[in-house]
Amino acid sequence: MGAPAQHRSQFLVDGPWINAIGRDPLLALLGPYKDFFLRHGINLDTVPNTLGWKYPIHEVILRPAEQMPSALKDSLVEVVRMGNPEGHELLLDFATKRGWDLGARGEKLSDQDMAVVAFLERPDLFDAARITLAIKQTRDFTDFFDKACGDLTPLLTPERMDRLTVRAKAYWKQRMRGDFAMVRTVQHDGWISFVIGHADLLRAHSIIRPEDASRDLMRLRLELSDKVQFHASTGRLSVASRYPKDAEGYRLMFGEVFWDQPNRYLKYTTYTGAPLMREGAKVLQPDPESGIAKVRAKEVVLVDERYPTYKFKVLCPKTPEALDRNLEHAKAEGLTRILSLTLGFKLEGARNEVEVALKTSNKLGLQRDIEGAETIFRFLVQRGFSLPPPRGGES
Repeated sequence: MGAPAQHRSQFLVDGPWINAIGRDPLLALLGPYKDFFLRHGINLDTVPNTLGWKYPIHEVILRPAEQMPSALKDSLVEVVRMGNPEGHELLLDFATKRGWDLGARGEKLSDQDMAVVAFLERPDLFDAARITLAIKQTRDFTDFFDKACGDLTPLLTPERMDRLTVRAKAYWKQRMRGDFAMVRTVQHDGWISFVIGHADLLRAHSIIRPEDASRDLMRLRLELSDKVQFHASTGRLSVASRYPKDAEGYRLMFGEVFWDQPNRYLKYTTYTGAPLMREGAKVLQPDPESGIAKVRAKEVVLVDERYPTYKFKVLCPKTPEALDRNLEHAKAEGLTRILSLTLGFKLEGARNEVEVALKTSNKLGLQRDIEGAETIFRFLVQRGFSLPPPRGGES
């Protein structure tokens, strides 16, 4: 094999993405790196406004990424992540909330244009939207609780955030994932959301080099993003990590960094399907003023305590009476404990159903910051599917 293959920037941005950006936004994004492009024969100040004017720029960007200024690489990574329909919609929402007037040009910006313009003109807004997008794409969280229900908001000082980054780097170094960590945070609607970027385990990929069609080996670490959310009114610390073991790592990390108490956030049995087994389908009937039109069981997984390794799914018919018959039959067979429960919530005025998965012990599958999430949480607490934290100690 030849020399180790270099990481190439086509992993960051591809041709169609560049072609979708307007002339002015693209040149503004690349402007701080004029010297870099000049060394490759492109004068950004005199780029002709002709068909195909982007091709030379694209050729430079597609060269090995190690030749590019690191700030340019970072900029491309950021705008590519937000240059899509969902990112565009989020940026418009934040523009309205934070008083950023786009004027007449707002209607003419493509998804990619919007990402670039926000990145350059309103980096604060861009960061908030990017973090929110990362959280919205995540729904499976592990929950921990602070029995003292202390508020993190006043503790979000620059010193504490620096300490969190240092602690995260040390954690990932110990986990054999290098010492890179990037922490970003945004506050919204009673939540504090953290996105922690870090490297995955080192991987090796056999590739075909585009220059000469020869085989080569590329070694790299993919970038991953874990999400941690803190809910001020309940003291809930919710962790969504690529690897389950890291949820425990974040529990200890956040307790240590913000409270100097690694075990500040407690793990205990948070979610249970017991109310459904005890009361039957009537427990899913929402109150008239709850904001919920309908709740239905979509999947019920039971376990026999005598044979805990065996799992059984109960059919969930549409009528409450049929569901009750199936549950009674399961109990008669010795299947008495719900291992996991998936519910479908139809909120008042909503078009689509929201799926909520209660998993073993302290795991809940629910997108936390969607409209109606608080209504769903309130239902789970009122009906006994979400248990209150214990007064003391860890259970």
